[in-house]
Amino acid sequence: MSLLSCSRRGCKNIMCNKHSYEHGYICDECLEELINSDVSIHDIADFMDSEKNNNIPLQEKRRIDFNEIFTSEVN
Repeated sequence: MSLLSCSRRGCKNIMCNKHSYEHGYICDECLEELINSDVSIHDIADFMDSEKNNNIPLQEKRRIDFNEIFTSEVN
């Protein structure tokens, strides 16, 4: 994972490992918010231009935190 800033407006995360040539980088938190939203694939640009929701439900926040600790990468 590189130090690449999330392209979503207002997001300060710099640990992004997902990229779209059309939309830029997206962090795990924003991707989870996108997946759990009703945004269609045609409205991703609008989502990326929206303010990040910092009110992540506790269970989602815990899952994100644990996924950062237990990565799938094996060195």
